[in-house]
Amino acid sequence: METIDTKQMELMEGWFANDRTVHFRANFALWGGDGAEGLSAGYIELDPGQALGEHTDTPEELLIVLDGTVEFSVGTARIRADRGALAVVPAMAPHSIRNIGQIPAKVLGVFPSPGVVATFVEPIQPIDQQVMVFGDVPAAAAVS
Repeated sequence: METIDTKQMELMEGWFANDRTVHFRANFALWGGDGAEGLSAGYIELDPGQALGEHTDTPEELLIVLDGTVEFSVGTARIRADRGALAVVPAMAPHSIRNIGQIPAKVLGVFPSPGVVATFVEPIQPIDQQVMVFGDVPAAAAVS
């Protein structure tokens, strides 16, 4: 069994150069070959007013609000979600997460796949990458 302490996990800070509201801290906590075989999980923190920018993920995703209040945007739908809420994002659906509360929001994304390809609408700074590959992704999924 693998355990991850999100309070001790090193998080990457990221943002969009052209949208000051997109600013987040995140990391993939588990993925194929690194603590999990058939799933992967990403952890996200958002300060009040900040967002994880619009992107698509190759597998579907279960989002779990661990703390705070967020707005999930999936396609044209916008859904408010408080601590304890769950939301499912279909594979390849454009989506984003915005903290609409007064405290830092913490969200866990769980994927039924050992790897994920996330494609953002603009490059994530400071790494200047628009496509990010996490975990064990089949070659066909990595290029789609």
